[in-house]
Amino acid sequence: MGTRLRAAKRRLHRRWPWHQANRPEVVPRSTLWPRVYDILVKELKVPGVSVAPSARFAEDLGFDSLEAIELLIVVEEAFHLEIPDEDTESLKTVADLLLYLEERITHGQHPAGG
Repeated sequence: MGTRLRAAKRRLHRRWPWHQANRPEVVPRSTLWPRVYDILVKELKVPGVSVAPSARFAEDLGFDSLEAIELLIVVEEAFHLEIPDEDTESLKTVADLLLYLEERITHGQHPAGG
């Protein structure tokens, strides 16, 4: 993610009160996929047939860097957590995002290697 995009994300975070929630919401594992699917389809207007755990954000879903930031902001708001910039580099597919959220939410920590 470029420097300009990171700066834009930080500016957006400063304007929204939800970014200050330091603890992730407790979410059952079984509800992660439906919630992420709904975020992609209902809020970001991705065609439902395109959304699968193996879908790559850039190549399969057609996300550019601004849409990727929008996704992260919506996910942070929905799950009441902040995704550090260094963790965003590893989120290339829907499955990556699901695994990341599972680790953050169920264990309250950064995934291994992140």
